[in-house]
Amino acid sequence: MNIELLYFEGCPGHEPTLNVLKDVLQEEKVEASVKSVNVNSDDLVKSYRFLGSPSIRIDGMDIEKEARSTNDFGQKCRIYDDDGVPSGIPPKNMIRQAVRGAKENHSSRG
Repeated sequence: MNIELLYFEGCPGHEPTLNVLKDVLQEEKVEASVKSVNVNSDDLVKSYRFLGSPSIRIDGMDIEKEARSTNDFGQKCRIYDDDGVPSGIPPKNMIRQAVRGAKENHSSRG
């Protein structure tokens, strides 16, 4: 499982998101390393199709399904909907569902 945490330096949601992500991986018994990527230039924004900080991708797919088809790229803070409340970190349940989906996908491949 390839997990990337995309962020920009100084993002207040970076560390809390990393901590929640690590908690979910432990709870779901997934052994995977998390590659943190500092998206610190316009070139990286374009090449990563960066939707804002923090963003989590598992096997190249954003954990927020609705965001996968957007092209609102930029070096900005990302806001998530946490049961109707705006949040600067992705909801734990969103991360958990993405991890579980990737686990199922990997196990079905053999």
